Amino acid sequence: METFLGIDLGTQQLKAVLTDENLNIVCIEVINYDNELPEFNTVGGVHRAGETVTAPVLMWIKALDNVLYRLKLNGIEFSSIKAISGAAQQHGSVFWKHGAEQILKTLNFRETLFNQLQKSFATNNCPIWMDASTTSECKILEDSCGGPMQLAMRTGSVGCERFTGPQIFKKYRKERHIYDSTEHVSLISSFLCSVFCGCYASVDFGDASGTNLFNIATFKWDDHCVNVCGKDLKSKLGDCVPSTTSIGFIADYFVKRYGFSPACSVIVFTGDNPFLLKSWMHFFEKLLYKLQDSPPAVSHILCNIVPFTSAWPINYSSSCQLTSLAVLCQSSDCLGISLGTSDTLFFWLHKPDPIPSGHVFCNPLQHDAYMGLICFRNGDGTRTNIRALCGCKTWYEFELLVAETPPGNDGYIGIYFDESETSCSIKTGYYRFNVDGKLLQSFAPNVEARAILEHQCLSKRVSLENVCLTDEMKHIQVTGGASENSALVQILSDVFNLPVYKIKTAHSAALGGCARAIMSESKNFNFNFHSGNYAELVALPRPFAVEIYNTMICRYKELIKLFTVDQS
Repeated sequence: METFLGIDLGTQQLKAVLTDENLNIVCIEVINYDNELPEFNTVGGVHRAGETVTAPVLMWIKALDNVLYRLKLNGIEFSSIKAISGAAQQHGSVFWKHGAEQILKTLNFRETLFNQLQKSFATNNCPIWMDASTTSECKILEDSCGGPMQLAMRTGSVGCERFTGPQIFKKYRKERHIYDSTEHVSLISSFLCSVFCGCYASVDFGDASGTNLFNIATFKWDDHCVNVCGKDLKSKLGDCVPSTTSIGFIADYFVKRYGFSPACSVIVFTGDNPFLLKSWMHFFEKLLYKLQDSPPAVSHILCNIVPFTSAWPINYSSSCQLTSLAVLCQSSDCLGISLGTSDTLFFWLHKPDPIPSGHVFCNPLQHDAYMGLICFRNGDGTRTNIRALCGCKTWYEFELLVAETPPGNDGYIGIYFDESETSCSIKTGYYRFNVDGKLLQSFAPNVEARAILEHQCLSKRVSLENVCLTDEMKHIQVTGGASENSALVQILSDVFNLPVYKIKTAHSAALGGCARAIMSESKNFNFNFHSGNYAELVALPRPFAVEIYNTMICRYKELIKLFTVDQS
């Protein structure tokens, strides 16, 4: 049996998933950094010093040693693995010391990676996506381009503290000895890919989109931005390649140590961007501030795709996975929705046109396509607050309340914003209206329960209509803790007039790596997530409810205008 290996180097853990050629899972192994590698003294997989947040690169290497060893203990036939791909937390950077590539090329299979790569890095502390210490570097980079919008039109994003370019620029400005000692700068995804290849691996277009250095129109490093961020930086970055590129074959080290086939292909790794809610909010606060006097910018996608759990809302860090596109949003007629700490819409784009209050990045599955994202801060946090306001201790009780009222809520409409929203400029607060449009102080609990869910679903449809994509969509695929709520997914189905499928797997990033590996080896491969193995149909639109919401959305749009912040 031929198998395929997907690796996910996340913020808190490293995961390996092995599948057969039909994407059926054969084996899963996970290394939690805090629990299983306590010698690195991380909390949540990171080291914090104020706004500076890093992770030890040697911890990741040791985790890779350990996860491969566990696969070996499980009796995995490494010789059956035909291809490898995967993902890593996005934006982070790894600084290889001069001479490191030669070490990669001459690894001794009798020794661990950890023992042999100890002195291969200019710094062992890698800046990661949670770092917010590069505000001054972002400002310099934006100013050099003529302002935030000009940088966004080049690279797909305004200056973002966590992005790779500003992080490298910080090293160049403030830790020049590290920069000068660096032979090659990898993103974390290309670092992991480099280890498997035994040489410096190229960065894929998707992950390069999150650097403030990559021109999303030309699919090349932007010469101006690269030159601003460091002397001879372009030579340190190497090439960028389409996200479906086969880098080559696995390094001889893995063939001899584990028994991989020398014909095992390595497909370029892409981004998997976990983020904590607090850090995500910090990013969008700065993004909104920078754009308050500008038209909507093209900005980088941060896909908030989270593993689903048996109960919602999720109470842990949500994770953002470019590679999960292979699992959640396979085609241009699919709308992916993550229902987690933040709710997120993401969808295919054929051109990098600006999205009102949204973001654009290179598509990791098709190099000449793009992906769009619209993120909603007021996701599970707001749902949880309203649940408490309704006097419900469990989500089961909350769903029973929702069931007491009909679609359309008898004309009552609620608008709920605990936080300033990234998708629209609405004043924070709770606003409640009766059927006559009169502003009310409160709703009955059962009206409140339905109102929050209808508001959130209508808001998503309004945002997508602004991109003029609603007619192209044929189905919705949801993931995240709140996808377990039957009332919410039914309202989504009715509001969008689309069937809703729920992803079953909790390993979407690593599984996406397997999918990309399989696709690289089989051009005819077309896995159908609607077959029942990977997704289940959870809601179908009801014609009577669709008609109600088609009318209701017109009222909703008018009410939203009453609380829109004037940014002129």
